[in-house]
Amino acid sequence: RHEEDGVHMQRPQWRITPSAVMVISLILLYGLVLLNHGTQVECSKPIIKPNQILQTVDLNKICPRRDANVAIVMPFQSKRIKHVLSHVGRWNESWCLPCTPDETDPKTEMIFLHDWDLTEIDSKKEVEDPIMQVINNSPQIKKCFKSIKFMSSETQSDVPIMRQITDQFYATFELLISENIDYFFLMEADTIPIRPNWARQVYLESACGSDFWVKGSVHRNALRIGVKEFGFHINGNALYKTCKNDFQCAEYFGNAHDVTYGAPYDFILWRESHIKTNNRSLDSLHRYRYSDFVQNQYHNMLWKVERIVNSSPNTYFVHGKRFVTPSGVVINMKEKKPAAPEPSKPQEDAGKDFGRAPEEKEGQKGKRNDDGY
Repeated sequence: RHEEDGVHMQRPQWRITPSAVMVISLILLYGLVLLNHGTQVECSKPIIKPNQILQTVDLNKICPRRDANVAIVMPFQSKRIKHVLSHVGRWNESWCLPCTPDETDPKTEMIFLHDWDLTEIDSKKEVEDPIMQVINNSPQIKKCFKSIKFMSSETQSDVPIMRQITDQFYATFELLISENIDYFFLMEADTIPIRPNWARQVYLESACGSDFWVKGSVHRNALRIGVKEFGFHINGNALYKTCKNDFQCAEYFGNAHDVTYGAPYDFILWRESHIKTNNRSLDSLHRYRYSDFVQNQYHNMLWKVERIVNSSPNTYFVHGKRFVTPSGVVINMKEKKPAAPEPSKPQEDAGKDFGRAPEEKEGQKGKRNDDGY
């Protein structure tokens, strides 16, 4: 009848406004709160405390290498022992304690690796006594490790610094295998713990999850300073497998060692995995593991412990020479060097074929430091 009268009926159009959505959401949320009343968990408090990790997880399933022997190695050149003493002296501060106060079963060994010739110096007087004096001043530190040892790579001191660092790195593998160590974290004096219980975390990173050969951080500021391809390598301050009883792993590090001189060893390890591609390298590419367990912030002019702690819950170490402690103290471990005289003739840059930035080739901004990249 309405059609005959020229009147067309339209069906009502239902529209959901934003305010309606909000009201419905609040009603559903209130219902969930009522259903879970009495079983709520305070989100502000951690469900599992750091010192309870090993008691609450099934190590048989998620930590297949739970019986591995793990070490933390701090390598240094003789002229830089003052940086080591300063580093160890901070371990008794609450924000970077190696372990929790109730630690009773430490899982890692602490090894200080220097380069002195043991036939020429009194190692105990020059190295062990000063470091142990700092450690003994805080009994809390000593109980965080299974043992504290001192070793010497006895590397040559009359060769370029890059050669010294490379020789010391590869000597570490032989020394640790002789000590029956399976995995180690290379922690130079400018790699700073930023949260407590880091000694236990080194063990967990080594023993748990899939196996690896190298595990660490990319260059976090590579693109900002102009380093492109080079920025994808894992910085030398990382976790390593000693390759004990692992031929393929030993072959990987051996091949990298053969071509290391003239470029940083950590870059060559990346190149061995990603550039020299063949069936064997592709099969083992997953052994080169990127992780935020440690961050390489070396070229960051000034980084803050508190900022990284809040933004990166998985990070326990940061590599970088200038930083601000949680109490606001600025620490600067970067040494000033006297300006080098201008060369009379252009010299070939040993690192030009290894992805270094133009600024580095010109000896300006971004120049390589004594510790590599």
